[in-house]
Amino acid sequence: MRLNRELIQHLANVFEISPEDIKDIVPMDVGMTNSSFVFTVKDVRYVVRVPGDGTENFISRKNEAEVYQAIETLKIADEVFDFDPETGIKITYYYPNSRNVANDEWPLIRQAMQIMRKLHQAELVVDHYFDIEKKLQQFEAMCRKVDCLDQRDYQKALTMLDVPLEMIRTTDAPYILCHGDAANVNFLVLEDQSLKLLDWEYSGMCHGVADVAMFGVFSDYSEKQFLDLLKWYFGREPKIDEIQLYYSYIAVSGILWSMWAEYRQYHGEDFGNYAQINYEMGINYSKLVADYK
Repeated sequence: MRLNRELIQHLANVFEISPEDIKDIVPMDVGMTNSSFVFTVKDVRYVVRVPGDGTENFISRKNEAEVYQAIETLKIADEVFDFDPETGIKITYYYPNSRNVANDEWPLIRQAMQIMRKLHQAELVVDHYFDIEKKLQQFEAMCRKVDCLDQRDYQKALTMLDVPLEMIRTTDAPYILCHGDAANVNFLVLEDQSLKLLDWEYSGMCHGVADVAMFGVFSDYSEKQFLDLLKWYFGREPKIDEIQLYYSYIAVSGILWSMWAEYRQYHGEDFGNYAQINYEMGINYSKLVADYK
């Protein structure tokens, strides 16, 4: 994939230079929602994130820009050079010799859990929510509109989510600023082995355990591995009600991201068996929620 002339001109306008002064453009093989490119301006390397087709239907770039401003003092995210909330085109500084956290690098994953804990304990407030029930309804409507839910019995899955959704609605856990998509691939390992948390496009006010759930769902963890994440996040053994809420988010997230994958595949992306894996996780954890008493 290559940057088109319009995007190159956008970069030139941001840096107030000629398009010919943008050098060494290289695509990055990361991201399931967007495309990213590394480029050089005046001997400094940057990354430009370009939103994928169809993402405007379920992501607010205005909200994302608001979150980047809110978290700036925490120094846990990628450093933004420019963010256009209208188009979602984001330019950040490039971290050389960096890589994504693998889903079995347990010392780094423990570190990732503490970054999420730092975010949640900061008690930051924005004026929008990551309401997973509304997001679920939104994704279902989008998928029904283009008729892309024929592969699996989503009506059965959505019915089974009644108990997890009720658990989420009635919990007394506080709403705090959450990342919303805290997968291992969104944690970047820098040269000094510190971590940065990238891609805040789904972020908003939510329950803290939702971020932990998202991490495990993306990695297709076992139940024991899910519980290990929660212990590392809290720094202690979790309580029963915390596990119930956690499992509820796992269940709903599984179906949510399964439908998201169906929608993205309709738009030409290939995610292999990602939709099926998440569908099965949603079904399994819907059953487990009621069992944790």
